[in-house]
Amino acid sequence: GSVPLRAGYAHDRGTEQHFASGGIGYVDAQYGLDVSLRRELGGENATELFAALRIFVQAGTAETYE
Repeated sequence: GSVPLRAGYAHDRGTEQHFASGGIGYVDAQYGLDVSLRRELGGENATELFAALRIFVQAGTAETYE
């Protein structure tokens, strides 16, 4: 498996809000898990926590019977 690290910045022009974010995850051939945090810069200084679990299912081949 691998461990992705994420960091980012976003500016919402509609609300003039600025955000910084970061996260870490784990992913392999069967599943992935991500956890990230987003923090508003200025304003209310709101903090949001996000988590996601992904399960990868391998598609099989269709069998036909005669």
